[in-house]
Amino acid sequence: MEPMNPREGGGWASVGIGLGGRGAALQGLRYGSSGKLDVDTVSAVAMNGLPVVIAALLLGGLLAALEISFRLGRRAKQRSGDDKAQMGTIQAAVLGLLGLLLGFSFAGAAGRMEQRQGLVVAEANAIGTAFLRADLLPVATRGSLKALLFSYTQNRVRLHEEMDSRRYASIRAEAEALHNQIWAAALRGVEASPQNTMAIVPAINEVIDLHLARLDARMRHLPGLVVGLLVVSSLIAVGTVGYGCGLAGRRNPAFTTALALLVASVLWVVIDLDYPRVGVIRMNQDAMLELQATLEVGMANAAEPPSR
Repeated sequence: MEPMNPREGGGWASVGIGLGGRGAALQGLRYGSSGKLDVDTVSAVAMNGLPVVIAALLLGGLLAALEISFRLGRRAKQRSGDDKAQMGTIQAAVLGLLGLLLGFSFAGAAGRMEQRQGLVVAEANAIGTAFLRADLLPVATRGSLKALLFSYTQNRVRLHEEMDSRRYASIRAEAEALHNQIWAAALRGVEASPQNTMAIVPAINEVIDLHLARLDARMRHLPGLVVGLLVVSSLIAVGTVGYGCGLAGRRNPAFTTALALLVASVLWVVIDLDYPRVGVIRMNQDAMLELQATLEVGMANAAEPPSR
């Protein structure tokens, strides 16, 4: 792969995870001809507020479990002391199990997030490489291939930013149509310049393959059953702590609330990492945006008449 920015040592690598702003969706509210809010815009705003709703539900559920179990434990306080001894063992076992579940789930979600971000950089590199190799083709065919690759880059940026499912499907269909056009333009080029076939065809093929790889990575999440298990385990773990405090007849509200907040935060981060398009922790498009800007300059330079 040819480096496209010598100062950076090659590639478009600019990897990172950003916290997506929510103000843009609110500022972009659109009204239809009837004076009502556009349904797609309302849907996008609702998706932006979804992480807050999930966080509130998780924290509220854990605090409720903590309070209910404390009251139940206080009612059972008059029983024999065996319950208190057993409760310590149960608390240790349940909290240990919860720690393992959250740890493995967090590692899996972080790995998938890193994979998705890596695919953005890989796709930017692949498109940039194909754009450069188009210069190997005859002048009559290279221009159309470069223009299609530039349009495809713009499509990829819009596809990542689109939140509405219907417009997303439309942009995705446009990308798949561009695949056919890019492939046809590449074939016309190598027919006129057969000696460059092995330089052009694999580069174009990688661009198309990475589209499918990104679609597959986008659909990989924690199974719903596992998410449900994490939530139930968290409720039970916090509940055992509250029940134990009730049996003892006292509790430290600051410590127990901090425990519920900590568990809810970790659980929320695990879920949020697994949905980077709608969550707070989001993939950035720096590599693709840098590529788009560079290709735009390249297209403008190619359009300028040669100086005499």
